[in-house]
Amino acid sequence: MISKRITLIISAIMSIPIVFIGLLGTYALCSNREICIDYSHSFFLQFLPMLPVSIVCLFLLFQRTEIYESWFRFARWWIPLSMILIFISPEYPQGIYDPIQKGSVALVMSVLFVAISIVIITIKYFSVKKRSR
Repeated sequence: MISKRITLIISAIMSIPIVFIGLLGTYALCSNREICIDYSHSFFLQFLPMLPVSIVCLFLLFQRTEIYESWFRFARWWIPLSMILIFISPEYPQGIYDPIQKGSVALVMSVLFVAISIVIITIKYFSVKKRSR
């Protein structure tokens, strides 16, 4: 199992370009070159789930190892699944009956990740606390 610090370092390194692209914007970064804008926007959406991973890892750095391990068992399959779903979703909506696009999939998967992570961490925290009494 990967340690808490290594997970935090890897997720932080993967989040730095996302924050950089998000702050600058794809248009400022690419000087209005269309193909660069498309690729940087796609990269931004593809790796968007790494931001919540970094935040959760930062919080888990100060928790017990058992809590981190239970969360990591969930995160190690959720993040690749999220990235695959973002990758296969269409760039633009196909019509009124199919409003799915990369941005909405990335947002939904990130929000679900945070919500499920909070539930897992809370349940494990109280079960570890109960056992330690």
